[in-house]
Amino acid sequence: MKIDELSNGILSKDSKTDHFETRRSDNQELTFIQAEGIFEKSQIRMDDELKRSMGIINDEGDFTNLGLLISDQNCYSITAAFIQGGSSLICKFREEFTGSILKQCYALYDYVDQFNRTRSEIEGLYRHDFRDYPLEAIREALMNAVVHRDYAFNGSTLIKIFEDRIEFLTFGGLPIGLTSSDLKFGISVPRNLRLLDVFRRLNLADSVGIGFKKIERCYQGERIQPSVDVTENVFMLTLPNLNFDREHPQIHSESYVRETEDLSEIERSIAEFIGSKYEVSRKELETSFGLSQSRAVRTLNGLIDKGLIHSRGNGKNTVYVSKSKKW
Repeated sequence: MKIDELSNGILSKDSKTDHFETRRSDNQELTFIQAEGIFEKSQIRMDDELKRSMGIINDEGDFTNLGLLISDQNCYSITAAFIQGGSSLICKFREEFTGSILKQCYALYDYVDQFNRTRSEIEGLYRHDFRDYPLEAIREALMNAVVHRDYAFNGSTLIKIFEDRIEFLTFGGLPIGLTSSDLKFGISVPRNLRLLDVFRRLNLADSVGIGFKKIERCYQGERIQPSVDVTENVFMLTLPNLNFDREHPQIHSESYVRETEDLSEIERSIAEFIGSKYEVSRKELETSFGLSQSRAVRTLNGLIDKGLIHSRGNGKNTVYVSKSKKW
């Protein structure tokens, strides 16, 4: 199956994106059998009073779009695909998760965990186990894909599992005024506050902005890091496979050699300097390497053109980041 087939409906967008959760649901024949079972496991009775307090039922007694998401009749699905090899053209396995968004989260976590293998190392009498992906990172990535999605778009949220990474593709870019670099500070503007509240009641989500810091912490000290790519309508979070990197370090090393073999000495030095930092400003490079402003600009633009670094921010707030560190 072609990956493009998974994206049907990606551009079918409702122009009325404001307050999606609080608007009256077009479907008023909703049931909550799946959600009630999940709430019961948390020893919470999902009665009409709770539904009103959460915003599932509005002041007029009608079900809202939040109610639609939580209900058995939820029309927003999540599709997971396993792609064998490095190509994103052919799906080896594919599964679509439907029903209550709460049920989808539990089922999807179990599905992804099937591909999260364990690598063991023996050291003397001790065995050390390493998962491909930190469990907490997968959990936070999944919660982000669900809670921060723009539900004005039709079509499935996509989770693509490769041998060396997992990509979480969510409809809806960052809110106006925010950039991907803001995430490292824990800055977050939740798109679906009421849905976030539901997840908090079930202890499935933490405080706003904490999730990305947790993911970053999971990969602290690792050579490869999670990355974020954002367009106007799509947000993609990529988690790298730690065991794949440990077992195939030559892939990254050989790639780096190929990419840098045509660089001048100053370009290579600056590329390595930026790679050793979280982010670097032009002023810092000028001071560290004794460069004029014009030469620093030319060198940085050359490294950007060669795909070794990228910039973020604007004007005097512009910083430069190694291509392997996108957030």
